[in-house]
Amino acid sequence: MSKTIKAVIFDFDGTLVNSVEAYMQLFLELGERFGNRPITKDDFLILNGMAVQDALKLLVKEKLFKFRVIPYVIWNLRKFKRRIVEETAPYPHVHETLTLLKEQYKVALVTSNQRKHVDWLCSKYSLASYFLHSITEDDVKEHKPDPQPFLKMAELLSLAPEECLVIEDSPFGVLAAHRAGMHTCVVEHTTPQKYFKEEKNSKPHQFIKNISLLDTQFIKKHFPNPHT
Repeated sequence: MSKTIKAVIFDFDGTLVNSVEAYMQLFLELGERFGNRPITKDDFLILNGMAVQDALKLLVKEKLFKFRVIPYVIWNLRKFKRRIVEETAPYPHVHETLTLLKEQYKVALVTSNQRKHVDWLCSKYSLASYFLHSITEDDVKEHKPDPQPFLKMAELLSLAPEECLVIEDSPFGVLAAHRAGMHTCVVEHTTPQKYFKEEKNSKPHQFIKNISLLDTQFIKKHFPNPHT
C-alpha cells in the first residue's frame, strides 16, 4: 500500500453509535434460552461485526445455539431491532470528528446493519449529511468478513482500495477491509486488542482509544503520503 489516503470509511455499530452493548445483552439472553452451553461475552465478541443472520447461522453450525433460535429471532426480529435502536446513540465527539474529516476526505459508511435502521438513526442524530455514500446489509449479497461491501464502496468513491482508510471496532470488519486491500484503524469502543489476531489477518494497522483521537493529523502521521 503506497497511495495517499483520500477516503475514510466508517463502520456504524460500535464505531459511531453505542449499539453493541444492546446487541450483546440480547445475545446473552438468547444464550440462556437456546444455548447448548453457558454463553459468554467472549462468545459475542468473537462474532462482533457480522450480520445478525450470518452470526446466527454460524452459532447453530458450531452447535453453540439450538437450531430453533433462528425461527425465534426471525419471528421477533422487528421487536428486537426496535429495542436496540431505542437504546442506541452516537458516541461522544462523533459529530466533531466527522465534521473535521469531511473537510479533508471523502467520508463514507459501510455497515452490516439493515438500511432502514441505519437511516432512522442517522436521521434522528443528524448523521446522514456526513456520508458521501453508505452501504448496508441490504446493498450487497456478501457481508463482512467478505470484502464485497468495501470493494463496492471503493467503486462508488471512484478510488483504489489502498486510498481508503477503514475505521472499525470488530475483527470481522478489519478482516473484510484487509481482504479488500484497505488500511485499517480500530476504535476501542467495544472489543479489546487481544481479539484482533495477526495470524487471522484481523489485526489493524492502528488502534485508538476513542473517536475523538481520529483527526487529519493522526491520519497523516500514521498513513503518510508516500510522495512527501
